[in-house]
Amino acid sequence: MGEYKDKNNYKFFGFLLALILFLSNINFIFADKHLTIIKNLESENYSVNIYFPSDPKVGYLDLEIEFKEAPQDIKLLLIANLHEEKFQTYALSSNQKPKIYRCVFDLEKSGLWDFDMFITDSNGKEESINFQINLLDRNRETSPFSISFYLFSIIFLAIFLGPLYIFRKNIFKQTEVKK
Repeated sequence: MGEYKDKNNYKFFGFLLALILFLSNINFIFADKHLTIIKNLESENYSVNIYFPSDPKVGYLDLEIEFKEAPQDIKLLLIANLHEEKFQTYALSSNQKPKIYRCVFDLEKSGLWDFDMFITDSNGKEESINFQINLLDRNRETSPFSISFYLFSIIFLAIFLGPLYIFRKNIFKQTEVKK
């Protein structure tokens, strides 16, 4: 009768652990749908939309530049400015999506960043488009009562106390035999 009760406890514990893991990861299910768009930025010959993550934070910033019409043989240079800091990178496209150029910045400070996008065609003619993105600070606060604290506590208890519970009969039998 005791073994049957233990099996129910294991099922309940497994269900509870699966539920906790599911609820802690539910925020990541729709992560790709959270994009902000800057529409219809125009220069003399080009019109673009710029996509970036909603509420962008300090660190890696992925930019996606979509041209209204596929450009022919261009170089796309982006420069990010915040006060005295400047970072630059080239945006690249693929053969599968020639209208979309992508680049990544590693920005280290929060604030309103100015971006200058320079489009140079095969003849050397250069056009520029400017836009701004406000980067937020990362929330790196640690609290003993955060969700991650409780999750790691439960995992710790399961890993280290679980085997003691499973093998409790064997442990107590060995101590009784030694007496």
